Amino acid sequence: TALKLLQTQRKNTKLPKTEFKVCLFDKDAKSGRLSAASAAGGLLTPLGESLCCENWIVEMGFDALALWPSILAQLEMPVFFQRQGTVAVAHAEDSGDMQRFKRHLNVNWPQYEGQNIDAAALQQLEPQLNRFNGGLYLPSEGQIDNRQLLVALRHQLTLAEAQGSFEWCCQQSVSAVNGQTIEVNGEVRQFDLVIDCRGVGATAQIADLRGVIGELFRLYAPEVNLTRPVRLMHPRYQLYIAPKPD
Repeated sequence: TALKLLQTQRKNTKLPKTEFKVCLFDKDAKSGRLSAASAAGGLLTPLGESLCCENWIVEMGFDALALWPSILAQLEMPVFFQRQGTVAVAHAEDSGDMQRFKRHLNVNWPQYEGQNIDAAALQQLEPQLNRFNGGLYLPSEGQIDNRQLLVALRHQLTLAEAQGSFEWCCQQSVSAVNGQTIEVNGEVRQFDLVIDCRGVGATAQIADLRGVIGELFRLYAPEVNLTRPVRLMHPRYQLYIAPKPD
C-alpha cells in the first residue's frame, strides 16, 4: 500500500524517477520495547477477531497475510512465521459462544472454510488438547513472532541508515499530521508523502480512534507442545495461546 501511495504521489507531482529518502519518526527507542508491536501476541487471525471489528479490517487482515512471506523474504534475519491455521475450542458451559461464532463466520465469511472437528480430529491437530470434545479449525489463519520481527526490522533499518537512504529519528513526538506536513517536537516539517502510523498516538486528531487493551503472559513451558494458535471461546474475554519456538 505504501509503495502504491508513493507511486501515485510521484505521478501526481511529476517527481523524478529516483528512490525516495525515507524518514521514520519513532516515539520509542530503537529497541522497540515500548511499542504495541512488542506487547502483541503475534496472531494473524482475521476471522478470530472478526466478532469485534468491522468487515474491512478483516479484509485487510487477509491482504496482509498474503503479503507476509514476500516481506520476510527481504529480511536478512529469520523470523518465525506460519500459516497452518488456528483452532478454537470451548468448555461445555461456553458452547453457546462457539455456536454464535460459527454462525457469524457462516453468514459473513463463507469463503474462508472453517472446519467443524470432533475430538478425534482435534487430537490429530493438537494432541495435548485432550480435554475438549471438538472445536473449530480455521486453516486460513496464521501467526508470526512479533519480537523476532522487531529485531529483524531493526537490523534492516540500521543497514539502510548506513547506506544513507533512510533516517531513523527516535524518541520523537509527532503531535499533528496534516497532508504532507507533520509537527514533531514543536517543529513543522514537510515531505512529499506522509504515512501516519501513530496508532492511538493520533487520538487528538482522530476522534473515533480507539485502542485495544489486553494482557500478555510470556510463559516458558517446554512440556507443552502446541503447533498453532488456540483460541478459547469465552463470554467476556478474548483468550488465546500463541505458541512460538522455544
